[in-house]
Amino acid sequence: SGGLRRQLRVRSSPNALPCPWSWHRFSPPQLPTPPRLRRVSPPQAEWGWPLWLGEVQAAVVDAAADERESVRAAAIACLQAVLSAASARLGQADVAAAMVKPIAELTAARVGSHPFAEVSEEVRLSLVALLADVLNRLGSPAEAAGAEAVSAVLESVARSLGRAHADPNPACKLVACDAADALARAAPDVVHRCLGSLVKPLLGSLLHQRAAVRSRALESV
Repeated sequence: SGGLRRQLRVRSSPNALPCPWSWHRFSPPQLPTPPRLRRVSPPQAEWGWPLWLGEVQAAVVDAAADERESVRAAAIACLQAVLSAASARLGQADVAAAMVKPIAELTAARVGSHPFAEVSEEVRLSLVALLADVLNRLGSPAEAAGAEAVSAVLESVARSLGRAHADPNPACKLVACDAADALARAAPDVVHRCLGSLVKPLLGSLLHQRAAVRSRALESV
């Protein structure tokens, strides 16, 4: 009708006052924006560390001796990933103290024998690098739990590192030097028990054809 048309014309004017029954009254209300959820770091138990120590770690270590090279490599990569991730969450000294024994025993079984039980150069290098990493995370020197763990595996670690210097891969010799240095820093009070097993292979690396290996062996001695 004419009255409705006049109301609409007035409402469309920029200077018009709001109409008492204007359409904006029927628009849906604006819902409040929900608050942003805050991420909460899970506690140790929820993250799975007790489960790892109780069941999973042993299964992964067993897989590192699988008949297929790809499975062995994946198992070692898993150990390395857990070592890094758990260290970031729970403290690297405590995590290294809990993992150094199985890693040292695995390395001794796969690298510390003659001939090598581990036939793959790449897997042997990964194992020695993993051993060097866990030893390095123990501290300088290692705290009580770490020192006790290192003392229990000292001979097997020395045997593994000595055999690593017989590896034809020069990278394995270099990483073995890193591991020997980490062992000496972590266990300065007991490392003298295996100095012969550590130093004699280093002297053999002084005759290597690559200058980088000779130099690194001298530094480690």
